[in-house]
Amino acid sequence: MGATIQGDRRNHARYELDLPLDYELSVKGRVVERGWGRTVNLSSGGMLIEIASRVAEGTSIDLRVEWPVLLGGICPMHVRVRGSVVRTGEGGTAIRARRYEFRTHGARSFHADPFDFVHTLAQA
Repeated sequence: MGATIQGDRRNHARYELDLPLDYELSVKGRVVERGWGRTVNLSSGGMLIEIASRVAEGTSIDLRVEWPVLLGGICPMHVRVRGSVVRTGEGGTAIRARRYEFRTHGARSFHADPFDFVHTLAQA
């Protein structure tokens, strides 16, 4: 999948992954900007991203990152991350994650008949 970054003294292992993302920046609970970008690296504690804007430290950010693995081999997923900007510079924008969760999306996310879904999995 991605390579671990060697020689890093952080608490969480970081993985170099180039994944598409959408984001929203908020100030005092109000969305002030929406956009898109790419991840540079990820860890359970945060991530480094590339976006067009230079963002002030402490700004709240919500991200939706496309996940590269299908759930059960058929269902697209993304990870939602809520956090804050800790640094912006030439290397990108560093985010400290406060909360994250994996979610499914797309046509195969929901099935009206759960038995049909099990049948579909059995044929795969």
